[in-house]
Amino acid sequence: MKRIIAATIVGAVICMIWGTLSWMVMNWHTQGILKFKDEVAVKKAILENATQPGIYMLPDVLPATDRSGNASPKAAREMVELARQSGPFLYGVIRPGAGGRSMQESLALASVRCVFASLIVAGLLAMTARLDFMQRVLFCTLCGAFAGIAVDLPMLVWFESPLRYTLINMADHVMEWFLAGLAISGIVTGKDI
Repeated sequence: MKRIIAATIVGAVICMIWGTLSWMVMNWHTQGILKFKDEVAVKKAILENATQPGIYMLPDVLPATDRSGNASPKAAREMVELARQSGPFLYGVIRPGAGGRSMQESLALASVRCVFASLIVAGLLAMTARLDFMQRVLFCTLCGAFAGIAVDLPMLVWFESPLRYTLINMADHVMEWFLAGLAISGIVTGKDI
């Protein structure tokens, strides 16, 4: 258990360092984010139409006719599909008013994420048997690939996230867990059978 705790701490530190490099130094995540032609007009429309923080979709997943019960479920689905095909389509997180997290709060939450993720990877690695160092690193790296496939690909499939943005996010997971895996694999050796 001491090895898992040590690997968790070291892995979390490496994840935080990689996250800082990936998001703040390399800046590859923001290169695929586009700007609105008239940000002021979009901001005005959001403030007039988004009443609370949350995830918004355009077209609405359930049109007003379905929410009121005035249309059959099949007709409502057809309305949504037609609206989605004709566009525009939007899936986004909106916080209409002031507030939000400070950089310190975001860093604290990111640290917690890194600790729990490193604990899971170290715990899984501890359950393996007879893997040499490079196989253990590959195991950790594949955990990063799994994260990308499980988290980022559904956004591409269902919410039209751009391919480039998806691939960058997936590469980020793989690199994060390759680097953390180098350290975790040096501490957690798995079961001796």
